[in-house]
Amino acid sequence: ERSLAVKGKLELKSFQVYPNPSNVDFVICKLAQPARMDGQIQIFDQTGRILITQQVKKGQVEIPVFLED
Repeated sequence: ERSLAVKGKLELKSFQVYPNPSNVDFVICKLAQPARMDGQIQIFDQTGRILITQQVKKGQVEIPVFLED
């Protein structure tokens, strides 16, 4: 079973993740403002290892992030 939860306080509330918590195959990262440039979202495990890297295009507001096995 997989799950994802966002914890902690984010400065400027720059994005939201939903559903939170999640036990489905994807989550949506919603940015407070459209992305100013191409970039990426990375999800790390508790040891700091990168689990997922998702590309973000300039102007995107909602970015689907597919959770891998």
